[in-house]
Amino acid sequence: MSDEVSIADAFWSMKILRLHECGYPVQKHHPELYEWYQRIYARPSFRNEVMGKNRLTNRVFRTKAQIESLFGKGLKQAVDAVAA
Repeated sequence: MSDEVSIADAFWSMKILRLHECGYPVQKHHPELYEWYQRIYARPSFRNEVMGKNRLTNRVFRTKAQIESLFGKGLKQAVDAVAA
């Protein structure tokens, strides 16, 4: 992996971020993808530009996922049911 972030890295890291925030068990079902995402997430540029400017959106997605999970209706439960 290069030290430079490509357009594809930027695009897909945002998709993985949203899946993660919605409760999708990325680490469980796609461990290598999760490791890549963690490397992108750890970059100061990602944290400043993506996480810093979208704090409210990130909190909304996480809160929604937590509420859905409480009622057994979240993305994690749906994925686990399909995988079973």
